[in-house]
Amino acid sequence: MKLAKNAKQLEKHVSARTPKQTILVQVNSRKRNEISVKEIFIDDVEEFKRVRSLHSTKLPRMSPKRLPEKLFKYGMASILGSKGKFQDWGGEKNDLYTSHVTIGGRRRSTAFAFKGPATSPPLTPAKLGSNADQIQRLYSTTADAFFVQFEGRIEETVKEQMLAHAIKKSHETGREVLYGVIALEDSHRLRAKYHSAFSTQNIPASDE
Repeated sequence: MKLAKNAKQLEKHVSARTPKQTILVQVNSRKRNEISVKEIFIDDVEEFKRVRSLHSTKLPRMSPKRLPEKLFKYGMASILGSKGKFQDWGGEKNDLYTSHVTIGGRRRSTAFAFKGPATSPPLTPAKLGSNADQIQRLYSTTADAFFVQFEGRIEETVKEQMLAHAIKKSHETGREVLYGVIALEDSHRLRAKYHSAFSTQNIPASDE
């Protein structure tokens, strides 16, 4: 009855029918980057469009079966129209970095890692770099697309590691990150359709 006569005290009164609780809500105002990653193939690259007419089941016999790493690298650079010397050294982040790659109608800065016949198949993360950190170093490049090439079988664990780094890079940059592998069949599709590119003539004299 006292509460009925005092509106202020009645408003403050807590009962089973009129529960009152103070809840503190903390709002995180920091922007969260969307994660966008996508697996890509050589068929998605406009500069490699000739391979689209050659299915892996229709491949001719290639000789030699595996090219030296340097020859394959400069062959790829020739197809993409990337000029210059791409010399290997122990601490490099990538074997070939180029902005002459078109995917989905857009130019994409792309980093490649090549493994030659000195590496025995199958290719695993442990065989990528003396410290098994070649994929990690590859993704430290300021690129949005990443390829690992090997004329042999590439284990799924390589793609899994590439995916993990792609997710991390997309989260950190807020950009779409593309990744893919170029194994034996796709390497041979490129060699078959761009035969003249994979010539020692495309290796600069200063890198022979």
